[in-house]
Amino acid sequence: MENFTFTDAKRACRALGFTLRRTIPGESEMVLYLIGTGADSPSAYFTDCPADALGTARAWFESLEADAKPENRARALLSRVVNRCIANGSPVFTEMRAEDS
Repeated sequence: MENFTFTDAKRACRALGFTLRRTIPGESEMVLYLIGTGADSPSAYFTDCPADALGTARAWFESLEADAKPENRARALLSRVVNRCIANGSPVFTEMRAEDS
């Protein structure tokens, strides 16, 4: 597996719909989980290797894609796009949040 920095792996995991963060700032342990589920989720994955975290995110992503029923694939795609826009601070979603307040 390739060598990745934490930041590289974090960006790639986010693009797949996952959050990767350090459990304690400055330490090597990190946690990977599906966006919106949180680090306390039963499916959260703990590791100290960025490449391992990214490999796990890719495997989970492929598994989610394979398990998605044809009628749910569009919903899954839309969900990933929305999560990516929120993560990137899209102005459209910023305006929508302001209106909801």
